[in-house]
Parts: sequence; C-alpha cells; structure tokens
Amino acid sequence: MNSITVLIALISLTLMYSIDVILVKHFFSAVEAGYYVAASTLGKILFFATLSISQVMFPKVSELYIKKKNHRQMLKKSLLISLIIIIPAVIIFYLFPEFIVNILFGKEFLSISSYIGPFAVIIGLFSLIYIITFYKLSTNRKKFLYILLLFNLIEIILILLFHSSLMQVINILMTYMTILFIVMFSTT
Repeated sequence: MNSITVLIALISLTLMYSIDVILVKHFFSAVEAGYYVAASTLGKILFFATLSISQVMFPKVSELYIKKKNHRQMLKKSLLISLIIIIPAVIIFYLFPEFIVNILFGKEFLSISSYIGPFAVIIGLFSLIYIITFYKLSTNRKKFLYILLLFNLIEIILILLFHSSLMQVINILMTYMTILFIVMFSTT
C-alpha cells in the first residue's frame, strides 16, 4: 500500500460526509443550512465514537495479512463492536430527539429533531464503511477506490438533481450510504 492510495481513500471518505453540507449551503437558505449542519454534527458523534475501532483494527489486520493469517475475523469483530455502539445510539436519537437537540443546541433548534435519527443512521453506516475501507487498505487492496470515487460522484449528482427539501437530501444520503455499505461489504 502506498501513501497515494491512502490519500485518495481519505479524501473520498471526507467528501462523503462533507460535500452534502457544501451543496446544502448552496441550495438552501442560511437558516436551513444551519439547521442541516447542526443535525449533521449530531450524527457525526457516532463517527467519532467508532473512529478508534478502525485505527486499532488497521495495524492488527496488516500484521495478520503480512503473516498470511486469517484477518477477516478482525473485520467482523470491528464491525460488531461498532454496531454495539451504533445501534443503541440510533435508537436513542430516534426515541429522544427533542431532548438531545434541546440539551446540545437549545430550543431554537428543535425543528431539526426529525433529522437527527436519520442522520444517526447515515453516519452509523458511514462509520461501518470507514472500517471496511481501512480493512481493505490494510490488506493492500486498491480497486475499491473506484467504488468510493464513483459513489462520491453519485452523491453529488443526486443532491444536485434532488434537493427540494432538507428531508429529501437526508433520504438520498440514507439510501446512498445503505447501498454503498452493501457494495463495500459484499466486496470484502
């Protein structure tokens, strides 16, 4: 694995969770974009809660790969540990959205309450995709980069075409991340 491969993967992953914000700022009012960014920020809590899992998995899988030992179990464990964090968080975000928004942003942001559950799903799926990406990097694979780059392009095109409401953008991201997760997982 070379540094260019890692760089392309990291840029692609960063685009996945930031290009929507840029496009929303372009297509929506400042107030709506602010609401979207607040909801997105709440969802990103999940990503940072699971980020260390990929960082711990990477060197272990690399070592197992070099020694030609079974490394797939490490991916399964990493995904399972992440799901143990993600699933309860998604449930909490869906069950108590007003409470969460009120505590973290105040009453003036309560209108984003319906967005934070879906954002938890989106970022939860992104977290799993991130782990799979690092797994593929640790096993010296490169072809998956075409998948990531293609999905970056798909995300941009879909939001450019369909942005009649913030919820439409969120639904696009939920569908997009679900399909990308299935594709990435099925090619491991």
